[in-house]
Amino acid sequence: LRELLREVLREELLRELLRELLRELLRELLREELLREELLREELLREELLREELLREERLRGFVILGTIPLNVKC
Repeated sequence: LRELLREVLREELLRELLRELLRELLRELLREELLREELLREELLREELLREELLREERLRGFVILGTIPLNVKC
């Protein structure tokens, strides 16, 4: 009977350890996913800023080609 009880307790302990490991794994996966999302947001922001900068340069180049730069141009 003691041996049976010991075996049951051992199995229960192993199940609890496995649950804890799975919880930790899920937390780590969530952290990685959040980090990937943050990096993607930063990359999208950099691309948007670059697009805006290129548009400003194009506008200025167009004004220079025409020979006039209006005073109210926002750069």
